[in-house]
Amino acid sequence: MEVLATAAEGTAAILAEECVALGMRVVHVRRDGVVLDLNTTTTSRALVHLRIATHLLLAVEDIRSGDADELYNAVRNLDWTHWLDDRHTIAVRASGALPGSAEAPKRRGRPSRGTGIRTHMFAAQRAKDAICDHLLGRLGARPNIDADDPDVQIVLRFRGDRCGVYLDISGDAMHHRAYRVDAIEEAVSETSAAALVATVGWDGRRPLIDPMCGSGTLIIEALMRHLNIAPGMKRDFPIERWPHHGQAMGLLLEKEREAAQAVATEAIANATGLRVIAGDFDRAALRATRTHLERAGLADLVEVVRHNVRRMDAPADDAVILCNPPVGERIGGREVTDLYEAMGQRWSTFVGADAWVLEGHEGFVRHFGYRPVHTWPLRAGSQELRWHHLRLDDTHRLPAPPITASTEPDDRSAAAPSESASAAPVSAPPTVGSPAE
Repeated sequence: MEVLATAAEGTAAILAEECVALGMRVVHVRRDGVVLDLNTTTTSRALVHLRIATHLLLAVEDIRSGDADELYNAVRNLDWTHWLDDRHTIAVRASGALPGSAEAPKRRGRPSRGTGIRTHMFAAQRAKDAICDHLLGRLGARPNIDADDPDVQIVLRFRGDRCGVYLDISGDAMHHRAYRVDAIEEAVSETSAAALVATVGWDGRRPLIDPMCGSGTLIIEALMRHLNIAPGMKRDFPIERWPHHGQAMGLLLEKEREAAQAVATEAIANATGLRVIAGDFDRAALRATRTHLERAGLADLVEVVRHNVRRMDAPADDAVILCNPPVGERIGGREVTDLYEAMGQRWSTFVGADAWVLEGHEGFVRHFGYRPVHTWPLRAGSQELRWHHLRLDDTHRLPAPPITASTEPDDRSAAAPSESASAAPVSAPPTVGSPAE
């Protein structure tokens, strides 16, 4: 089976490495994910164990979709009886660059003359009609529609006048981990956090600290990866409800989940010598972190502390710091860049530490005061982010800005003298998986 494992932009290369490590055959790495060649066994493994993929979509066909009639006819001509019947509910969703839109690829040839496809909702409706008409002609009955919880979700992914037709294997987005219940706002999802911690390579020997832990996502994903705790071991998947194939897949998935839960239980029980700290100043964030650690079964492995990151105690030598600092213009009545400067000044005393910081504010590096060793780009929704590896030593410290007698500092520069420390350029972020030295 050809399966598209979708991923957040910037994480596909890391996802491909994860798939190979799990014994899956990677056919192609795309900007939006990884194309896999899977059988039923590796499909069940992917659903239970993949950390970075956002959805798993089974490829049905790639069709022409220049106008509404072309879309309808192409979808109706597919053999839907191989996947569907009239007793199971269906739904259709559409996404991507519709034909004729500004985002659509420019193609040569005769333009379509039929009714245009202006919205994803209209495209999904036409495809749904085509599927139902096909099954009515073959089976004498139409399936019911359930937009909220269908047995089979059909997915259309448009690329202008071409459209990929898929069946959604995974259902709800795979970032929905069983531990996450508190709605503390995070810059990245659990799947993106899993991609970030994969670049760190933390092996459990060095202390691990998240001084602005939010709801604990980075710490939890790092621990789950280190202990080989499968993110999907407590989830059900819609493929288990499919006609013709659901029962067999359900049996495979149940075995995969049981084995993963046994591995997790043993790994947590035998986890010794770990030094992991989750800290934050916000009490609501700390409550969320404790709740999520408890639900993940990791509460006994993590020390949760309240502190101010501007004045936090120095960690043990050789610590690994993960951090997702605020990215707004102001926090608590102060400029967010003031926080970055205070972090750089305080963290300069952390002997031998390596920091991985998620930057969503363009001024972070120059205000923090250290040149990244590596940088990985990432997109979260419409937001451009960068994941920096920062080594806190003199070699990577940015030079202080020159002081000129002719320049009268304003109040802000006097309070934060390192603010203009931006003279040293930072290399443009490379493609994920290809760190820049």
